[in-house]
Amino acid sequence: MNINGWGIGWVGCGFALGILFFAGLWWTVRRSVSSRRPALWLFGSLALRSALLLVVFYAIARRDGLRWLLLTLGFALAQVVSSWWGRRRMVGGLPDDVRHDV
Repeated sequence: MNINGWGIGWVGCGFALGILFFAGLWWTVRRSVSSRRPALWLFGSLALRSALLLVVFYAIARRDGLRWLLLTLGFALAQVVSSWWGRRRMVGGLPDDVRHDV
């Protein structure tokens, strides 16, 4: 496998999957706050997001260990970016769109 060409593509694919994974987490947390059954939202979302991620990783990487590594690297980069993005949105401990006047 050519690391320069395809390798960047695999990292990019892992990054895109990671952004989808963490966007789903963000959406789930926002929905679970106002839900009567937040545990069902959180555990159901975790199971669905993890299963989909593993199925797509397996479909893309198959038995190539280097592809798995590059996909995982992209996923880890997405986690860093989503954490940075989340911290930037925080004002006074709560995101801007969740704050309420008391």
